[in-house]
Amino acid sequence: MTQNIYITDLERALNDVETSYVQFNTYVGLKKDEKIEESDFFKPYLDKSYVDEYILQFLDYQKQTKEHSLERYFCSELYYTWKTIIKRNNSGQYKSLKLNSEISKTNLTLALKSYETLKNSRLFEKIKSNNLIDKTYFVPDLVLHGGHDNIDDQELIVEVKYYDNLKNGNFEEDFYKLAIYQKIFQFKTCVFLIMNITIKQLLEYLKKIDSTLIEDKGFWFIIKTENKIYTFNLNDLI
Repeated sequence: MTQNIYITDLERALNDVETSYVQFNTYVGLKKDEKIEESDFFKPYLDKSYVDEYILQFLDYQKQTKEHSLERYFCSELYYTWKTIIKRNNSGQYKSLKLNSEISKTNLTLALKSYETLKNSRLFEKIKSNNLIDKTYFVPDLVLHGGHDNIDDQELIVEVKYYDNLKNGNFEEDFYKLAIYQKIFQFKTCVFLIMNITIKQLLEYLKKIDSTLIEDKGFWFIIKTENKIYTFNLNDLI
């Protein structure tokens, strides 16, 4: 349990998300890592004379899309459960705040004002090397803020990733995206929520990034599995 009320409520919301959104198990008779051509469920169809490589590729792509789309379904469910907790909160802590899902955070004035300092920083080199400089706007998974154009109440921002989708530099890209939210958009708290990863695997990924480029006290990792939630401040991991 942290002393940050918003992270505590996020943990409560995570507990309320059904486990079916946390772990991919089966899809129309297929196990998660099972190949379509090896599936007993599909074999009667695959033996047909008209089945060729094209349809096998199509089916495999549809299966992969289904697996990857679980991330979006999970974010929608998490938004709903957290929103429910907020509505029941009578303490006034959310009075000036809004919870949004997949809303772009764009502020050209902030970016322009920050650019001179940013340009001469090591973070800028990381932003360039991860192709983030080419993105004209960012769409985080969850944002707790004063509103789309409000820059005074940048409370908490969340990026969500499933461990299976942490490929081709996705970890570094999302980490430095959160660094941009912290340094340019001035968010007080940044959360990298990763599903079905082990602490050991997370520590290996952290070796690939430069943690000195962010304020570690405002940067959090949450690991979510089917039955457990682990919350760490970056300072606890490095």
